[in-house]
Amino acid sequence: NGMRQNMACGIVFAGIYIASLDNLKKGVSVLFYISMTLFAALFHATALFLMPFFLLRDVKLKPIIWIVIYLLSFIFIFENISYLFPEITIVERDYSGYLIGNMADSKASSLGFLVTTLKNVTLLSIMCICKTFDRHRLFSNMVMVSLILTNLGFNVPIIGRINMYFSWFSILIIAIVFSEYKREEVSINNIYFVVLFLVIAVLSIHAFLSPANKLLPYTFLS
Repeated sequence: NGMRQNMACGIVFAGIYIASLDNLKKGVSVLFYISMTLFAALFHATALFLMPFFLLRDVKLKPIIWIVIYLLSFIFIFENISYLFPEITIVERDYSGYLIGNMADSKASSLGFLVTTLKNVTLLSIMCICKTFDRHRLFSNMVMVSLILTNLGFNVPIIGRINMYFSWFSILIIAIVFSEYKREEVSINNIYFVVLFLVIAVLSIHAFLSPANKLLPYTFLS
């Protein structure tokens, strides 16, 4: 199961969050992040891929540029790029099997992807309206990487595995924006929030009920 990688995800997520605090000097924050990433790699070697992404805190792109890049990434839904990846082996662990994107149920996968895309587009709209790219640059950039990797990983499972590290930032940015947002004001953002939470609820319920995740029926052991 994904327990080891989820442990690594939590460590990397905590490392990035703490390292981004304003009271840390830049050199100290970078060293701390590298240390946390190396520690996370003890649980799952894929954490090593995350090493360069802390530099995203210094990347300042206008939202429109991120939107264009995101739209262009939809090309990879129709173009399988798995052949571009070499055989990947890290510390005697072979990841070549994750390069093949044979889906068990293409219709179910396509439907799930459409719902996920609706969630991602809604979240991106909220981020643009609330100007998170100016106020929470690193977290917003991490979210955009996650949205783009979602499309790139449609045919390449290993990209989806790497994207597990970035998906947590969508949850963080939703929490930040929701806590800062003045909900008493009537605006189009109210509708976006309702749509976003409904889609998240549908995806969460499906994750529990889906036979693929093998969560049900649950058996209590005495």
